[in-house]
Amino acid sequence: MMIYDASNDIPRLMQCGASRAMPVFTPPGMAQSRDDAEEGTAAHWLASQILTGQCSDPSEWVDSKAPNGVYINADMVDSVTYYTDQIAPRPSARWVEKTMKLTVFDGLTIVARPDMVSDDEKDRNRRVYIDEFKYGWRIVEPEMNWSMIAQAATFFADRYFDIDTWFEFRVHQPRPYHPIGRTRSWIISAARFTDLRNQLITQLLTETDELKTGPHCYKCPSRSFCPALRDAVMQSFDVIESINPDRLDEAELSYMMDALTKFDHLLSDYKSAIAERITHEINAGKIIRNYRISRREGSLDWLPGIDAGTLRLLAPPDKAVSKEKPITPKQAMKFIPESLVMSLSERKPGGSSLVRSDTNQSVMQLFGPIGEN
Repeated sequence: MMIYDASNDIPRLMQCGASRAMPVFTPPGMAQSRDDAEEGTAAHWLASQILTGQCSDPSEWVDSKAPNGVYINADMVDSVTYYTDQIAPRPSARWVEKTMKLTVFDGLTIVARPDMVSDDEKDRNRRVYIDEFKYGWRIVEPEMNWSMIAQAATFFADRYFDIDTWFEFRVHQPRPYHPIGRTRSWIISAARFTDLRNQLITQLLTETDELKTGPHCYKCPSRSFCPALRDAVMQSFDVIESINPDRLDEAELSYMMDALTKFDHLLSDYKSAIAERITHEINAGKIIRNYRISRREGSLDWLPGIDAGTLRLLAPPDKAVSKEKPITPKQAMKFIPESLVMSLSERKPGGSSLVRSDTNQSVMQLFGPIGEN
């Protein structure tokens, strides 16, 4: 049986099915991308708490930890509040962060976990809303978004819809700038949705050896092995031309800017993929010329069992400690001896980054110039 994740597999397979047969590389990822992903998980958790009625004031969670250990800050609360305010008018029939499955007769199963699906359940001109909360900076559009189409398909795995049903896909992305705004929508008819759902299923059942680069590349676990992505990136190398000024008209300037924007994404995707491969090889004990891993210290966090009650016992009488949540170790050092704070806390694993370091210079720093005693 083939099981495809709507958030990861489907966007890639709709454009480039050959990665089924290519080597798959799934490293832990660079520190920054891992941190971003964990922050996104924390933001989604906070949003789900609000949407399910378990949290009425998200600002109360500032400086507290989400279940995955990430501290919630004011910026995260602002983004989550924007998203929850935008979908507040949605119908009362809601499904929040619920795993849904669509099993096809050929043994194909699509699994999706929509951020929220809502349904006004009208008899006529029914409207179904698929809302996606994106906390990251990479721009995501709702139009022809195969992940969201798959979410709608799984929602209707065991439900019926009429020909006059409308589907509204909305992406809420409060952090990056977008000329249309922080919320973008795409509305399609039931007939259009049916065609796209059938296209989705047909594509997933079709084996192909074609490699095609595009916006989906950044999620592909085979991108560091992909010759199509490599060749697309390699076209950026310098060329030699005779002197002849390049006079581009308005239409050509527009086309060139679009092409450069697309290429910028391809280059970034491939660069991060190769960086992940190099990081993995170095961590496995191999030597990659001119590159090394630079590691950073993580932040201090309290040991399990250290709560606000414990800190109130240690703090001077004139220093108030919140009853609901403990302050951070760094804050506690202002009125509790540093040695005591260090004994009650631990330093979380720090991040790491790949840096370029000339091999010859590194050798000279360790052993001195060749020929010296």
